[in-house]
Amino acid sequence: MRQTKIAKGLRIAAATTLLVAASSASALASIEPVNTTLKANPATAPANWTSILMTPNGHPRAFRGSDGKWNLVYEMQLSNFNVTDATIKSFAVLDQQNNKPVLDLTIEKLTDCFLPIPPVKKDTVVAAGGSAIIFVNVVFDDEKQIPKELVHRIQYQLAGAKNKGEESITSAPLAVVQKPPIRIASPLAGGKWIAAGGYCGKLGHRRAIFPIDNHLVAAQKYAIDWIVADDKNITREGDLSNVTASKCYGLPIYAALAGKVVGVYSSLPDQKFGVASGDKYHPGGNSITIEAEPGIYTFYAHLKPGSILVHEGDVVKQGQQLASLGNSGNSDGPHLHFHVTEGPEPLGAEGIPYVFEEFDLVGNIADVDQMIKDDDKGKAINIGAASNAGKHHDELIKEGHVVAFPQR
Repeated sequence: MRQTKIAKGLRIAAATTLLVAASSASALASIEPVNTTLKANPATAPANWTSILMTPNGHPRAFRGSDGKWNLVYEMQLSNFNVTDATIKSFAVLDQQNNKPVLDLTIEKLTDCFLPIPPVKKDTVVAAGGSAIIFVNVVFDDEKQIPKELVHRIQYQLAGAKNKGEESITSAPLAVVQKPPIRIASPLAGGKWIAAGGYCGKLGHRRAIFPIDNHLVAAQKYAIDWIVADDKNITREGDLSNVTASKCYGLPIYAALAGKVVGVYSSLPDQKFGVASGDKYHPGGNSITIEAEPGIYTFYAHLKPGSILVHEGDVVKQGQQLASLGNSGNSDGPHLHFHVTEGPEPLGAEGIPYVFEEFDLVGNIADVDQMIKDDDKGKAINIGAASNAGKHHDELIKEGHVVAFPQR
């Protein structure tokens, strides 16, 4: 579990992607963009230098969360090709059709979803020759509000520029994927299951974007870490130094989708509680990858040693037991890490959104950080009422929500 600790489960140090300007680019320090908005003839207009480049990481795909809101979740990479630092003053996402903003972030709000690379600057500064990632979450009340194409606009200011005003750049349109999310059964049964490290978090899985196979990839952007609480809201009881103290340890894991087993990793022991392995090559520990169909792969991580019931090449049915929940790999406490990707690589394939067929929303945890502290000490978790408690269908469960899945 652990938004800050279990986030370690499959979270490796943030990617460092430096785009260093060539030696001839030193001239850019004295060249600023010009306003060519009204240019009639591009062949004779002055060159409009672009110091900051915006590159989207994939195409967003809409899904509904367990709070009833619709979401677009993706990343935008900024690359500074100038020899001076640039401060990003604002970032906006607009509906391409009517040019109206659906997300508008000033520095104060942008800071929360801004990762500078290298991380040596504060706030929203992109270092000279450096880059940054903006983790974009656009939320809508109604599916009908979701645009088919998005454009992005940043306003920035170069350090030491002669023109002290802010410059503005607008990106090319970005298409929203016109496919529904993947519909799955739960890989777990019963309740109370607590969702940690979800798509709406500021840290953990949401920030796990890595340079793998020569591109930036965010396999875990929709991943969830799952632990269970008992009727007294206790998640761990007994000898707290032992992983078996966790109420979820040893519980069965089921196939969320039918398909063919394409990967089984089963050679690792459980980690001691509070001591993650730090393995960045097999952070999922004992794990299973199943191909539901081309382009859809389910991944189950941190499984109990000796509990895996399937082999590579097996064909499994939805709901079939696969293994038991454990604490192997880069995990410091028993939990199931689950996500869906477009390829078989656990970290090297882009994550895709999925929704659960059905579940009961039974509670909400307002303070995830406090939950982690209480879990560490074996204290009862403070589970409050959920504003939209009850039966839910076809939604991705939001971080902090507590749910009961159908019994098997």
